[in-house]
Amino acid sequence: MSDGYSPRRFSRQWWLEGVRTFGWVALVTVLIWVYADMKFTETRKFSLTLVLTAQKGGLELLSRPNWPVSFEAQGSRETLDRIERELRPEVEVDVSDMGPGDHKQPTQDLLSRVSLLSNVGIRFVSVDPAVVSIQLDPEVQVADVPVDLNVTGAELAAGAIVSPPKVSITLGRSRLAVVQRALDGKELRLRTVPIDLSDVPQDATIKRVVEINPVLAGQKVSVSPPQVDVEAQVLQKTATRTFQVKVRLQFPPTWIKDNTWLNYDFQARDDYWYNKEITVSGPRQTIEQLKETDIDAYLPLSEDDKAPLGVTTGTWIERPVQFRFPPGANVKIEGPRPTISFNLVPRTPAPAAGVPASPSAAMPTGPAPSPVISGPTQPATVP
Repeated sequence: MSDGYSPRRFSRQWWLEGVRTFGWVALVTVLIWVYADMKFTETRKFSLTLVLTAQKGGLELLSRPNWPVSFEAQGSRETLDRIERELRPEVEVDVSDMGPGDHKQPTQDLLSRVSLLSNVGIRFVSVDPAVVSIQLDPEVQVADVPVDLNVTGAELAAGAIVSPPKVSITLGRSRLAVVQRALDGKELRLRTVPIDLSDVPQDATIKRVVEINPVLAGQKVSVSPPQVDVEAQVLQKTATRTFQVKVRLQFPPTWIKDNTWLNYDFQARDDYWYNKEITVSGPRQTIEQLKETDIDAYLPLSEDDKAPLGVTTGTWIERPVQFRFPPGANVKIEGPRPTISFNLVPRTPAPAAGVPASPSAAMPTGPAPSPVISGPTQPATVP
């Protein structure tokens, strides 16, 4: 006869004993798995792009905002799995609490600001790059900056209305200094984005809401308000055309008498300096009738351009090309005016007497047409 007691199968006591036994087995199993997960860690590689911002404290981020980062993290399998699932390719981090100035911030500290990577029990084994350069600049607000209407395809009658006529801009203090140096004392002025009025009939009045171009002297700014209401009347249609023009040399009349070209040679950095491309805009009918030969393009030279005899200069003189259009054409050059880099250097040895006084070195060989070399003409004001 057995000393052990076994409850009757499927009785209440039998069920209670089974549940109690299963509970202990389950508890022990869970503890084993938790211990294994805590005890046995892994190391995995991750990559992301830190997007640095400065959203507080009136600061502007001057340094690069995007930093690709790769790192190795050690932690439990469960934690690394979660990071792998939820880590986004780009993660935004606000660094405005660092204050103005230049900062060399350990990348690991920036990663620790990411909520998914903070206080989750992982250890950073390696981080590349190790340090991130951060430059923060105090923001400056400038009020009452005028806004000009920028149109293409038409000329407006006087009295275009821009409302509000002046806006406020915000930018970093050091970038404001860059803008002021670039403008060299000129007034700060913004322009709207270009609006094409080529399909608007002559004498018609337009009323539109136009975005302001948030760029000033090549620097991006924050504009408030970002839009203006405009009202203007179309005076006439305009057009834009590109021309290939031939540049001539214009020099003082005394250079013919004193045989300057016997002693000096015109040397340009570009062999084909005399061919320049320009874009001209004006009334459509005028632009359609304008020919390349109607455009007088010239490079003015002066006594100050001569290098001392026997001395060869080591730098280039850079000067914008001047243009003269037919009287009453009412056209202008769009975009930057082309420039020519050149030197007037002494000839070695000087040509013998009787040689024609002309800048022969400016006549390049090859299939390109020769430049026009001419004497002085009266100066002209070209728009």
